Amino acid sequence: MSRRCGDAVSRVAIVGGGLSGLMCAVKLKQLGLDGVVFDTGKHAVGGRCSSRHVEVGGREYIIDHSAQAFTAASERFRRVVSYWQADGVVAEWAAGSVGTLRLAPPSVPSAPPGRGRFTPRSANEPPLFICPNQGMRGLAEYLARSIAVKRPVWVGRLERRQQRRCQDLDLDLDLDLEATASGTCMGPVGGT
Repeated sequence: MSRRCGDAVSRVAIVGGGLSGLMCAVKLKQLGLDGVVFDTGKHAVGGRCSSRHVEVGGREYIIDHSAQAFTAASERFRRVVSYWQADGVVAEWAAGSVGTLRLAPPSVPSAPPGRGRFTPRSANEPPLFICPNQGMRGLAEYLARSIAVKRPVWVGRLERRQQRRCQDLDLDLDLDLEATASGTCMGPVGGT
């Protein structure tokens, strides 16, 4: 469904398929606007919410190799996270299980070798959330399930003509707007 502005249909190109780009597309869809996310990811969307499945000794592990967790400091974002919790996508990391481990220096003879001191995160800090089933990539895939995504795609340039044109894709997309939600994975955007 698209929102019509006069005779024009509002379509939005979102450059970057990390959480910001995915959330932008989800919100646009809720508002009745068509959006398409362009992402460079070879394996999946997610940007810094990326996970790999690794087998070690015949057992599979999910490794979050960029963001391992996130906080929900604002009330507005906590409401969003509560929906994700209800759907089983994210879970609160158990209090006291995350903190700082300081190894005992060699000059402390009473400390067993390789041992140190663990200090839990402060109870005053916002809770941490993880994606226990599929790693952080699971959250990105959850958000992407109901939106249009094109990947792996490098958007090197957007140019305004009668229609917006993604130059590296050689596509005329009849776009009205673009949003950039990309970190370092995007070339310069010109002519917008």
